[in-house]
Amino acid sequence: PELIDAVTEKTDYIAKRDAYAKQTGDVRKGIGLAIFYRGCGLGAETPDASAGFVSIHDDGTVMVKTGLTDIGQGLRTAYSQIVAEALGVPVDVVFVAEHVDTHQIPDSNITAASRGTVMGAQSVKKAAMELKEILKETAAMMFEAGVEDIELEAGMFSLKGVPDAVIPFQAVCNVHHWTGQQ
Repeated sequence: PELIDAVTEKTDYIAKRDAYAKQTGDVRKGIGLAIFYRGCGLGAETPDASAGFVSIHDDGTVMVKTGLTDIGQGLRTAYSQIVAEALGVPVDVVFVAEHVDTHQIPDSNITAASRGTVMGAQSVKKAAMELKEILKETAAMMFEAGVEDIELEAGMFSLKGVPDAVIPFQAVCNVHHWTGQQ
């Protein structure tokens, strides 16, 4: 509804429609507004879904699992870049599982056209952002600070306003892993 309101306002559609309605004679101008929705999801224009799982190892590497298969279109590269950016770590510590195992992660249905990138990217990005918040809690514990004061960028956790207060991503992953946090 907001989009329709914006379009009708910017095009002055209502005033034009009212003016055209007052026309007489054999030749008249007309105006119309068409609304069309076409889903870009899987089958029958229904809502679509995908799954993504991002985990860390104690050595600071990140593992990405998804329900979509890379069949040469570059999903593994795209997902590793997206996860690295969302987490705030270098891409070289992010690994995407080569094989899809729907016993470990929900089936995300077919890999077709750009669907794998469009759908899977959101799944792995959301998972990485959630993981980042969890790891910020561990870093906050290590800094003895509040979570709101923790930042993660370029593979380093830092304490806002304290330039020398940094902890490598790997160290936080190690503490998180070996203290049994989830």
